[in-house]
Amino acid sequence: MKIAYFAQINLYKNNGVINKIRNQVEAWQSMGHEVKLIIMTGDSEVDLDSTSFSSLAKSGMVKLFKVKSLGLLPTDVIGDWLGLPSSFKKARKVLDDYHPDVVYARYSMFQPFYRRIGEKFKLIVEINTDLASEYYLIRKENLKRYLRFLYFKCTDSLFLKSVSGVVAVTTEIAQKYKGLPVAVVPNSLKVSNYELSEVPVGSKKTSIVFLGTPGMAWHGIDILRDLAKELPHVDFNLIGYKEGDVKDVSPNVILHGFLDKEEYLKIILKSTAAIGTLALNRKKMEEACPLKVREYMACCLPLILPYKDTAFEISGYPEWVLNVDFQNYSIAENASKIEKFLMQCATFDIKQEDVLQYIDVSFLEKRRLDFFLKTK
Repeated sequence: MKIAYFAQINLYKNNGVINKIRNQVEAWQSMGHEVKLIIMTGDSEVDLDSTSFSSLAKSGMVKLFKVKSLGLLPTDVIGDWLGLPSSFKKARKVLDDYHPDVVYARYSMFQPFYRRIGEKFKLIVEINTDLASEYYLIRKENLKRYLRFLYFKCTDSLFLKSVSGVVAVTTEIAQKYKGLPVAVVPNSLKVSNYELSEVPVGSKKTSIVFLGTPGMAWHGIDILRDLAKELPHVDFNLIGYKEGDVKDVSPNVILHGFLDKEEYLKIILKSTAAIGTLALNRKKMEEACPLKVREYMACCLPLILPYKDTAFEISGYPEWVLNVDFQNYSIAENASKIEKFLMQCATFDIKQEDVLQYIDVSFLEKRRLDFFLKTK
């Protein structure tokens, strides 16, 4: 197959998504398929050599386009609606010249670009979250997010008219797209890219790591802060949060700010366990498969999950995963369960081969490609 992968993405502070895309592309190539990656970005300065796309770019597989805006006015998007010259028109020319069997796109807000490529090619979209709930939740944070919410509400129904099929990362999301061909393929990564360094015996204080982003209410950083107060003997390493992002923290909470992959992996590898998103219910969701949790697993860390994870829902939960419920049980009750689990963590002998079936590209990308082939 000839596959065109289209993604609108901020190239900076999105390392997890960029790594995921690169791993997908490389897996498809290794299975004998031809791939071209088309990236649209709003970054003011773009340097692919400083991202995980560097090797793909050097091989000529990546076409990069800058999406232009004037303040809050997305001039390229408006140009696309009016049929004027724009970055999207240039991207369509690349697709026309390449003539792929499949265009695979990360789900975004609708614009005529998607309708035009959906009319000409088999367009399959990957849906990673419930965007309707997410945009509604953050709509009041600033004017830009409120305008984005209104635009999404007015145009989203048009998007689905353009697509041939949907790949959802969770069963819960897939159930929202009845009437279309749908496959469930959880997020994946390449486990062999994660080297496990030895941590000296006795150097580990009991600790929990959390990798997140400020301003995302469903991450539940307020719950995590209160959980830390219930477990004062446990260190909580919060990556992605700096002083001021989380208020009224106890002394056992360490705020590391934004770190690159090499730096945050050092913290993950020294942790006793990792915890996932704590308030997914704020997006009216119960199930997820975050990339950060795949990284925890690749590092062979026991997991504390306050939601259903698609990979385990499909293949079963191993003993090194603890499910907790902050919606129906108090923080104190959950803290008691977590404390007992942390005492067990040293007994778990997790190896990378144990996690392959849940998260590795070699398992999950075959499922995605099979869906590409059978979708009309």
